[in-house]
Amino acid sequence: MPSAEAAIDDPSVVIEEKELVRFERADEYLSLLFRLVPPSAGSSAAAATISVTPIITPDEALSTLISILDEYQDQSNLLDPYLERIVSPPVEALQRHVRSLVLSDYVNTSDNLSSDSVTRLSKLVYAYTKVRGYKTIVHYFPHEVADLPATLSFLEQLQRSLENDEEEESSKSCWELRYVCLLWLSLICMIPFDLAKFDRPGQETHETTSSRIAAVAEHFITSPGKERDAAAVVLGRLFQRTDVQLKDHFTAFLTTSRTALESTADLSPFHATGILQALCEILKNSEPVFVVTHLASIQSIIEAYDSPEMGALASNGLVVKYQTKLTSRLALKLLRPRAARRRANKIHVLGASPAHNIHATQSTAEEDEDDESDIPDEIEQFISYLIEALQHKDTVVRYSAAKGLARLCDRLPTSFLNQVVEAIISLFHINIPDLFSGEMDLSSVSEHTWQGACMALAELSRRGMLFAEMLSEALPWILKALLFDVRRGAHSVGANVRDAACYVVWALARSNDIESIRPHAMELAQRLVAVATLDRDVSIRRAASAAFQESVGRLSLFSHGIDVIRMTDFYSVSVRRSAFLECAVNVSRFAEYQGYLVDHLLDVVTIHWDPAMRKLGAQSIALIAMNDPIVLMPDISSRLSARIGTSDTAVLHGTLLSLAEVCRLSRSLSGDHAVVGEEVRLKAFGLLSSVRPSAFRSLGAASILQAACQLIGAGFSDSTTSSKDETQTWEKVLNIALARQEEAVHVAAAEAVAHLSHVVDLSAKIRSTLDNWSTLTLPQQQSNALLLGNIDFNSHPQLFEPVIDHLIALTRPPTKLTPNPFYSANIEVRRNAMDSLTRSHPHILHLHPGTSHLLLPKIVQSLLVGLGDYTTDQRGDVGSWVRLSCITGLREILILLSRQEELVLEKSLFQTVIGALWKQAAERIDHVRHMAGCSVVAVYHAYSSLNEGMTKPMGYDVVKSAFGSGCLRPFGETQHNDEKEGADGDLSQTFKNPSKAYPRLCQLLTIPPYRMSILEGLLLSMGSKSDLGERIIGPSLSTLTTADDGSGYTLPNLLGSIFDLAKRHFGENRIFIPSIVAVSLLLENGSQYQQDAEDVLVRLVKMAMANVDKIKSVPRLLASATLCANLVLAISSGTAKEGKVKLLEMLSRGVGTFLKHPFPAVRTRMAEQLYAVLSSGVSFEDEEDEDGGQGEKLELWEEVEMALLDTKWGAAVADADLNEETVQSIVSALPRLLQ
Repeated sequence: MPSAEAAIDDPSVVIEEKELVRFERADEYLSLLFRLVPPSAGSSAAAATISVTPIITPDEALSTLISILDEYQDQSNLLDPYLERIVSPPVEALQRHVRSLVLSDYVNTSDNLSSDSVTRLSKLVYAYTKVRGYKTIVHYFPHEVADLPATLSFLEQLQRSLENDEEEESSKSCWELRYVCLLWLSLICMIPFDLAKFDRPGQETHETTSSRIAAVAEHFITSPGKERDAAAVVLGRLFQRTDVQLKDHFTAFLTTSRTALESTADLSPFHATGILQALCEILKNSEPVFVVTHLASIQSIIEAYDSPEMGALASNGLVVKYQTKLTSRLALKLLRPRAARRRANKIHVLGASPAHNIHATQSTAEEDEDDESDIPDEIEQFISYLIEALQHKDTVVRYSAAKGLARLCDRLPTSFLNQVVEAIISLFHINIPDLFSGEMDLSSVSEHTWQGACMALAELSRRGMLFAEMLSEALPWILKALLFDVRRGAHSVGANVRDAACYVVWALARSNDIESIRPHAMELAQRLVAVATLDRDVSIRRAASAAFQESVGRLSLFSHGIDVIRMTDFYSVSVRRSAFLECAVNVSRFAEYQGYLVDHLLDVVTIHWDPAMRKLGAQSIALIAMNDPIVLMPDISSRLSARIGTSDTAVLHGTLLSLAEVCRLSRSLSGDHAVVGEEVRLKAFGLLSSVRPSAFRSLGAASILQAACQLIGAGFSDSTTSSKDETQTWEKVLNIALARQEEAVHVAAAEAVAHLSHVVDLSAKIRSTLDNWSTLTLPQQQSNALLLGNIDFNSHPQLFEPVIDHLIALTRPPTKLTPNPFYSANIEVRRNAMDSLTRSHPHILHLHPGTSHLLLPKIVQSLLVGLGDYTTDQRGDVGSWVRLSCITGLREILILLSRQEELVLEKSLFQTVIGALWKQAAERIDHVRHMAGCSVVAVYHAYSSLNEGMTKPMGYDVVKSAFGSGCLRPFGETQHNDEKEGADGDLSQTFKNPSKAYPRLCQLLTIPPYRMSILEGLLLSMGSKSDLGERIIGPSLSTLTTADDGSGYTLPNLLGSIFDLAKRHFGENRIFIPSIVAVSLLLENGSQYQQDAEDVLVRLVKMAMANVDKIKSVPRLLASATLCANLVLAISSGTAKEGKVKLLEMLSRGVGTFLKHPFPAVRTRMAEQLYAVLSSGVSFEDEEDEDGGQGEKLELWEEVEMALLDTKWGAAVADADLNEETVQSIVSALPRLLQ
């Protein structure tokens, strides 16, 4: 199983989310809950069963509890067995708090909670409602009679404090408290007692309990937060009570709401939404008689939202949603249920066969269905409104209208139901010109309308109300909706329509009878298979797969249903490439689906607006053609040839790609199939002449040229020849492609030449290219540099040597002694030249031995030069492109040489190559380090079986010790390190991870031939802008020099190697600066100082201080100043007296130089670093005088400390001249402090 890091770095590794099966963290949760809510004596929480957790703050406990709950957001049902134990404690604590706060004269006030505690408990209870839903959680709220007055009074206090701005800020901002209390009130107000019994005698009407509840709820329905939702629930529960309905509270609420709606200037959108929410909740459970009584008032409120004054709310999706929901619920209350139809639908959905009830209920059902006498006139208006809402721009509105319309149709007679279905189907006709003539044009239709119509049909289907005669009329539109994909600008719309169409089919399978669907089964199956395997969106493919599976399971009408389900399951269709190239190809083996899939690929997918879809469609159609080449290949090529002259770029691109893929796969056929393949290739190759010439030269012709090059490389025949003047179509296309700027076109042209060169003589063209190189444009040079390495040199042996010489010349930088006019300063040309050298080197084994021995070192030297390419531009380190090509080339050459004995590299050159690869393995860029590391290990593996006397890499034992005995594997093979990394031992991941790679690479410094190369690579990585040096490389080098492993590589050896590198690259800050930084890090990381190191250290400091007055590089000056200051660490580490004198002399000289440097940044860095090292390096032991006072050394340190901290080292140069005396005092004090 791949490690976590491997899964992150490798995109091919699929990480599956852990599937929860139970409340796994229940014990931890209950323990934290006990910390947050200590149970009282009468609490239902069993404290004895709760484990003990470390002490944490209540806020931390709350945060952890909520994070645990969030893990179960998608599987909240797993919490059900624990709900009572986790919900009751916080709710009971809130109950005790509310009672003690409101009824302080009657209950124990010790249950009072602090404001912060109340806030935390409220947030926790709200988290329960968010995860599991308030309807479930409210069942665990207490509902005692005594809680009604207490909760009501508490909410009134919250209301008054909000209105008067008296509440403290922490509780005032806790909307969760108000939300929870309102939910609690919605439960308590349902107690089976008359609310008037809670009233005191002589109370005013507005002070009765029911009036107070209504007033609190009406106040909070204006809230912008969740309190509005809970307040609407309170009103819905309150007004369904009989004792409240007998009074005029609901009438007063309607009057107040209508008044608020009329005063549009003061009406907030939250209040407008709250009114509709409350009415929806009220109508949900109220009796029809009660609704009819107030029908006119409710209708007037609905109409008020449509007035011109309320135009601002017309675009508010939430308002329109509740308006739609209210309309549907109001209409439902005006219609009686059709009991017979409901029983029949229920029986059908459950799959029963109620033969014994059919005759008994048939006459009753017919009478019930035909009864139209009780349909109010208002129903038509409501239905019209809901059908209009199906076209709304917001999905929530359309879905609400669809559900409401389906529920409404369930109570309509059959004749009325058919009229509604016809009206829904008519929505598909909107904005479709020439409906009855030719192919339909869907470019002007609204995806909102189509989705709304599909959702309405789906909801009707779920309830078994889409009968056979209506299904025949609706199904053609559903089939069109399954493929609805309309281009709008730079993208397409229609995914929501296709998803809704899948929902329709799924619902049909669940509720409609088999016979009504049988005539359409084959067409449905074909369309669903096409959508499930060839749709662009993963959600649509999954939906179609689910609909197909439901249909097979319930209807058993689809051919090969079980087999197709196995091929197109949920996981198989989730990856687009797998769906196109595996699922669709496998399903096409069934004759019932093959024809439709081919038609769909040719007519839809290969002309899709998305190029990625066209590419996958072309590959899929070619794979399907291989199922029956004799029949399908000629048919497909014939249909593709009919559209080759099109002016549509997408159609032409898909056509050329499809032809290219068919031709490519046809080359793998044999026997009679091969003959057919040859005919198809000949025809396809000739079709290039039928393409409009302007299509290859237009602005967006890159994709056309790429596909045409693929067709050339796949469709050529053995009789193809070249012409002197290059007048053939394929030659013109290649020349145009080679002149383009797009790299993808260059690659396609080079691959086409690679195939053509097997049968076509390209010698004249290649020689002409080499001779006229300087006249080529930059894009032509880039493409031809790539093309030269793709030639088949077995067919053109005479071209190998001149081509190799030219490629080497392109990459060899000129010098004063060896000018090179062919050298290219363009990074793409050099990269492509290196790629070509890498591709062409295997042919060197087929040359004359003398020629091979001359060319091989030249190729290797050129690749070594490429490893030093560190070119940068605005794109970053573009030189890494060249280095990656060179790493690949050197690896392949060395592995190739290991397999034969005739051609060998000189030993010194061989070891130089290995060292250069190790240097790149220490690269700072992750993918370069990974490529180089895996490549050099693969070379070690290739030479591991050779005899000792032969040239081979050195340090096998060190490499195995650093990376594990199992690290030597071929390139590309999973490499496991059994000793070093155990289960997490993929070596490729080791090189990608800097914290793992650099400590092991530092161990390779003990291999003498590769020491300088590896050290240079490490220093280059330290010189990057990252913190690799301080965080990883510096400590690793220190560990290497202090390890007692018998390697003999000590600190003086390492410092000497760094000195040699720094001296060699004295003028290159890219290497010199990290060399100085590395020495500083060695001193700072506590490397074990040895007696022989001071001489090398003194030489390093002298070199760092050389010409310091003339150097303008601030990073170099800062690194040198830091090194000088860090000499304090070397002096205080027990250096011999003679060595200490030398280091003190260099320290005094450096401090004086850098503290008086003209650059403020340099002076500041020197002062800061010197203070830091002196603070840790100066010892004050045994420094008290005879009287017990401070010693002289301590007083001296205080003076130096004051001088370093109080002096303004960052001041201007003129002010710095005044610090001469301060600098001299610091310099003179250093020997006495460090003695």
